[in-house]
Amino acid sequence: MGMDLAARLRNRGIEVDLNAPLPAAPSAASSTHVGPLKSAVLPSASAASISSTRSSKGAAAERSAPAAAAGPVPMSKSDFKSLFTPLLAQGAEGIERERRLKLEVQDDIVKGVHDTLIKWVQLCLTNPERQKSLLEKGMLKCRVQATWSEGLHEKLKKYMSQYGSGVKLKMDGDKENADRPAYAAYLQRSEKWHVGFDTSAFEAFVALNPGVLDPPSAQVRALVEEAVKNKSTGALAEALQKRFGPLRQATLDRANSMIASASSSSRQGVKRKASNADDQELPESKKARIASVEDVAWVASTLSPMGLKADSGEPVVRAPSSVIVPLFEGLSAMAKLPNLRNILRETQIGKVIAGYRHHPNAEIAKVAKELVTSWKSACKEK
Repeated sequence: MGMDLAARLRNRGIEVDLNAPLPAAPSAASSTHVGPLKSAVLPSASAASISSTRSSKGAAAERSAPAAAAGPVPMSKSDFKSLFTPLLAQGAEGIERERRLKLEVQDDIVKGVHDTLIKWVQLCLTNPERQKSLLEKGMLKCRVQATWSEGLHEKLKKYMSQYGSGVKLKMDGDKENADRPAYAAYLQRSEKWHVGFDTSAFEAFVALNPGVLDPPSAQVRALVEEAVKNKSTGALAEALQKRFGPLRQATLDRANSMIASASSSSRQGVKRKASNADDQELPESKKARIASVEDVAWVASTLSPMGLKADSGEPVVRAPSSVIVPLFEGLSAMAKLPNLRNILRETQIGKVIAGYRHHPNAEIAKVAKELVTSWKSACKEK
């Protein structure tokens, strides 16, 4: 029977060596466990050989035997213990390690939520439609999504609490600020949170993250000078928003107005030196440079990024004190501008500053009143 089979195979062009020893059965040491099943290590190429003959061409070609399977994945004792030993059996050290890992994951998720809110608030501050919706509805909502883990909801609530009672945290299907039912720690759930901000929450967020309102003027000016040097001013707006995120149109207009002065400085090769002590300029972090109508329009937009309230004339969202002070310092010299009356009319800066006369900070309120008084006097004299 064996010869008959060999003959039939030979007729088909297949040669079989019946005298070759059979491969030995794999030992327990050479097998790898994968769950309840066993995957044996393949025999070496010398255990058996099968060659096929192409009768049409009369040439024989050997087929290579499968290569030996890779051995077990190397693993340290500590890794093996953490992966395959029940948590309770790992002792206090293993339980503490697992706790720290969960906290790190939760902290990373909260940081991701913070980064999402940064971009979202920037968009709200630069989008008139969203500002209109905020005034009509009293709140804007941002949706964030993350894989559920034990304690994450509490961490998010604690993070949101720094922005005051104007923040509403809600999960899909839950009431606002409600606790989420506990799930087993091994269940991976992708949860959605809805974060609602009213105007007070926006103001608190901007106060803690002033960069969302406007980038530092010195950094904007540096990018403008770099664009002038590289002759890439046409892509200035794109470069600014790639660096700082969504920007208000007033900020982009001001950046474009800086191109002329940056080009002039570049042609001269040196920066203008002050002729006396009175002309020396403070750093822009302490005193904003106000030299054009674009500068004034930018100040007005920064101090009232979401417009003015119809009833009181105060800003819907006020700028933080760290932003107000250098702007007010820069505006102190605006009364000397020759076209003051036109600037006041075009930019509405007078109404914006008047809205700060009742600021909770008494010093800011005082300076706002002084600015309005000085502009009124200057307009009467001209």
